[in-house]
Amino acid sequence: MRVDTMTLTRLSLVAALAGLLIAAATLHRRADVRAPGISSAAPPADDLSAELRRCAALDPKDAEDPRCRAVWAENRRRFFGKSPLPVATPAPPAASASEGGAP
Repeated sequence: MRVDTMTLTRLSLVAALAGLLIAAATLHRRADVRAPGISSAAPPADDLSAELRRCAALDPKDAEDPRCRAVWAENRRRFFGKSPLPVATPAPPAASASEGGAP
């Protein structure tokens, strides 16, 4: 039994189109199954992300900030899969003695 080239080409084209239709239907159904309140746009921000944004906004002359150096080091640790270290939050400014403190 000999199959000519034109028949084989048509059969391949029909099989490829059928595969594309099945893939499109599968993707369309999968989009309907997702929960409506779940967004995969971005992971939730944490304190480290906020500090990274703050440090990235600094001028080059301020790049040597020790707090920023610690934040960038922690970001590298997380990126390379090592366990995260707790990042210390900046201490609130101390109340001065003239604000109702003891004499």
